[in-house]
Amino acid sequence: MNFHIRRLGKVRQYLDKETCAREMHATVTSRLDYHKALLTGLHEKYLRLFQATQNNAARLITRSTRRNHITPVLQQLHWLPVTKWVDFKVLTLTTWRRMKRTVLTTPHHVSPVLTN
Repeated sequence: MNFHIRRLGKVRQYLDKETCAREMHATVTSRLDYHKALLTGLHEKYLRLFQATQNNAARLITRSTRRNHITPVLQQLHWLPVTKWVDFKVLTLTTWRRMKRTVLTTPHHVSPVLTN
């Protein structure tokens, strides 16, 4: 993933912020999002590596330096830190499965109310 960030960094000067964010999402953040579902219970050392990758991607999009604090940059992009994102992903998946199970086991006259 860092390979894609470095390659995008070489052409960043020719891209506006929206285009850079779109390309970053297509190449990096979508892969991070895929892997974050697998990161529950992973050692903190590996979570820090994923956080560093996300921070580099955010800095490249916003053209901020390493001296700038990363929290406002992540908030500007509406991104959660990796540990919070993993928790959110797990909670979303389990809630969706529980809701799906509830809709499938409810009586027929109640299920249209729950799905709308």
